[in-house]
Amino acid sequence: MHLVLTSCLFMLQSHVRCQSLDLPQEHYAYHYNEGGQCWGYEPNCSSVNSFSKKVECSSETDLTSGRPSKEIFFDEADFGYVKQRLDSMTVVCEPRNAKESSLVCSKHLQFCTGREILIDFTDLPQRRSELLRYSMTVLKDGKKS
Repeated sequence: MHLVLTSCLFMLQSHVRCQSLDLPQEHYAYHYNEGGQCWGYEPNCSSVNSFSKKVECSSETDLTSGRPSKEIFFDEADFGYVKQRLDSMTVVCEPRNAKESSLVCSKHLQFCTGREILIDFTDLPQRRSELLRYSMTVLKDGKKS
């Protein structure tokens, strides 16, 4: 059974932004962090309280690495992967005031978030011989504003 929740963010100057959430009832506690329940990527999330504690694996350990199978699943395919990306976030472009551009990216540019961004990629065709995938050199100084 799915219930539609309304989640509201209270913004400055009493503006309220609401969105409907279509979550299965058993996910409420994780979304609202009730009783310490968490998805697994939050900074203070204990593995005992994480959503991933329910994962069942066909074997206890990976035969190649010897690591617990649940740990490998968490790190490579679950919220542990999200946590690793969030933990590796670095500021690429920092604004001096609220109206300027900002850009924050994870290691190897796998995930970025920003606003008011202009990036000059005109030199990329000349750099075809370079391995540019996930390369931080794509965002050289003077090429972003």
